[in-house]
Amino acid sequence: MSFVSSTNVPDFKCPNTFEKTEDGSYINDMGQGIVVYEYDDSSISLFLSNHGQYVVEYYENNYYVFVDNENNMGGLLEVVDYNGDKYIVISTILLDNFESESGYVQGNLEEFNKLNNVEPLTV
Repeated sequence: MSFVSSTNVPDFKCPNTFEKTEDGSYINDMGQGIVVYEYDDSSISLFLSNHGQYVVEYYENNYYVFVDNENNMGGLLEVVDYNGDKYIVISTILLDNFESESGYVQGNLEEFNKLNNVEPLTV
């Protein structure tokens, strides 16, 4: 499996409760995250296919739900076009908090999309 980095993507606007970290991802005080990756062969094989303890499937409205048991997280992801380039945008939540905070996962993506004037693409 290849390594994928979120540090080479443009600075996106995130909901005001999120702060950018050194690795290029965004996190809020509740431990929810937003991570953006370039849409390339490595990220496609890592995030848009099932493998090991990672499962992804279509949810609705071009969102995909995923569970990453190895890292104890899950959430939704989407593919967006931003200034002519495609990116995978992932909204994460810890699996332990899924029941109490799952409503935030889609809301965080929707707010991200509004702030950056993007929408989920069909892949």
